[in-house]
Amino acid sequence: MSVPTGRPKPCLKLTAEEREELNGFAGSRSLPHALVSRAKLVLWSGDGLSNAEIAERLDWTGLDCHSRFNLPEAG
Repeated sequence: MSVPTGRPKPCLKLTAEEREELNGFAGSRSLPHALVSRAKLVLWSGDGLSNAEIAERLDWTGLDCHSRFNLPEAG
């Protein structure tokens, strides 16, 4: 069993409307790749995946991950 590292991740709760809109972005072939990737990141985070799992799915490594996971907090 692995021990979680880093800071605990706050729970991200998405409404059905938010999830529907993000799924539309995530499945788009015409939107910019960065927006599609960000939508996937938020969806997978809402599903409870760790940052490491999301980074692996998106093939993000190193400094790329640190800048992309630094999302503003919901307010």
